[in-house]
Parts: sequence; structure tokens; C-alpha cells
Amino acid sequence: MGCQHCGGLGYTVEKTGEVSPHIPYTEETYKEPCECWLEEDQKKQSSF
Repeated sequence: MGCQHCGGLGYTVEKTGEVSPHIPYTEETYKEPCECWLEEDQKKQSSF
């Protein structure tokens, strides 16, 4: 069901900086809305 680009989260996450083997995620992440989420959002708005 979920978009393969964002995994169904609705946004893509770009990890920045170096990833420590002890820390699964970096402190800073950049979230960008995925196309599938934008399309879903437009469908919701048009249904109102």
C-alpha cells in the first residue's frame, strides 16, 4: 500500500551528518513531503 519512495510515511527523510554505529539516526533530519502524500492531501481537500 505505502509508497516505496517514502515507505508510506508521507515524507522522505534525508539523513545529514555522520551516523554513529551506536546511534541509529542522526540528530538532524530533513523531511520533504513525498509526491504520494501531496496527492493524498489534494484528494482530501477536494472532498470537502
